[in-house]
Amino acid sequence: MKTTIIHFAFVTILLVTLSSFSANAQSEYNFFFDKKYENEKIVSKTKYELNYTGLFKPTYYYTYSYNSLGQLTKEETFKWDTGKSIWEPVCCMEHSFDIISNIITLEYRTWNKESMKYNEISMHAVYSLGSEGNLLSYTTGKGKYKSVEKMITIK
Repeated sequence: MKTTIIHFAFVTILLVTLSSFSANAQSEYNFFFDKKYENEKIVSKTKYELNYTGLFKPTYYYTYSYNSLGQLTKEETFKWDTGKSIWEPVCCMEHSFDIISNIITLEYRTWNKESMKYNEISMHAVYSLGSEGNLLSYTTGKGKYKSVEKMITIK
């Protein structure tokens, strides 16, 4: 009898918990994120999307790396391959910081399935900061050494 009551209570709590997840997830969005933290920094997150069967399936996985100052240095995106049941790389964004000249550089690369490594830089952005950390200007362009497409100076 005692075991039956405990079993019933466990099943009830489980159903209530699952119902709350379902209610939260099915608000105006049909997805949610599962985030993992280390030392108050997010190190990974998994995106789950509602599929045609009404179940949430993993779709994207993101990883984040930081330098010794706690600055984000790399973001990688992976997509779930249902057929292979593996996370396949999609792209990465690398961040570099020049603390002497107060310049932040972002470099975007896509994954090459044939060579099994990231391609050359396909887009970049360079942010120039003032001594107070305020944005002075930024430039964007395609590739690492190609001409700048856009340059904005903030006054």
